[in-house]
Amino acid sequence: MKRQNRTHTPSRAHKGRTFPRGLVLPVSGVEAFVRNLAHELGVRYTRTPADQWADTVTRLAGDEVRSGDVQDLLIALKRAGKLSTQDMATLLINHLREQKQRVRSV
Repeated sequence: MKRQNRTHTPSRAHKGRTFPRGLVLPVSGVEAFVRNLAHELGVRYTRTPADQWADTVTRLAGDEVRSGDVQDLLIALKRAGKLSTQDMATLLINHLREQKQRVRSV
């Protein structure tokens, strides 16, 4: 079944604050979108002590969960106030879905 190319409009609280009117959050090509957005807004990811703590707790719990560059940029955009929580979550979900679609089962 072919998926329709759907989009998400930013949350109401977000309109006019960071994005121009009519910006649509992508369902595909999320990585390029996030990288371009961070570049245009001059946002870079910087690890905080809280990030280091979370990594340590995760490791001590026996998990090997690691975020990637796109996830880190989404966090940075949220911390900088450039994305609402809802928009960040939407982009993260869309990015993870894209990544999952690229993985082929054996």
